[in-house]
Amino acid sequence: MLSDRELASLVWLVLIALFVARSPGVRSSVGNVVRALLVRPILSIFVLFYVWMTVIVWLMSRVGLWEWAMLKDTLLWGIAGAVLVGRGINAAKEPRYFRRHVVEAVGLAAFAEFYLNFANLGLIPELIVQPLLTFAVLVPIVLPASKDINLTLRLFAGLRTILALVLFVPPAVHLISDRNSIDWA
Repeated sequence: MLSDRELASLVWLVLIALFVARSPGVRSSVGNVVRALLVRPILSIFVLFYVWMTVIVWLMSRVGLWEWAMLKDTLLWGIAGAVLVGRGINAAKEPRYFRRHVVEAVGLAAFAEFYLNFANLGLIPELIVQPLLTFAVLVPIVLPASKDINLTLRLFAGLRTILALVLFVPPAVHLISDRNSIDWA
């Protein structure tokens, strides 16, 4: 069963896909990006990643550490892992790149997923918070560098902080209010 957060993400992905499908210029640009990702060297890296992931899941299922109920989470982690692999294709030449980024990605992502899934905001708040958070994270990345942009960057940093609090407070409240009913062992 999908959580409210996953359902909100699915709603936004469907809306984005519909927008892309109905906009010829955007559809053409997305098509160019997809074609660029399907070149042999990049495709080979992703195929090897998913083969490796499949072998790991199969081995874990053989020793009783993975079951079909974990499929949704496995697929979500597989998508996140593919994004990290894709992001690091050129940067992999840095010294100790893999060790540093695997520890960073797995540690932070595992903690965030574990913590944030204690309590969801509900479908409507998730539908509101997700695009705001995406916007607050992406805009500073795509803005051109200039001296006049400091105020804008501070504004988006503040927005990210507020949204992080909105996401992190409900699990804290849940943990505190239900501490006696949680199995801590």
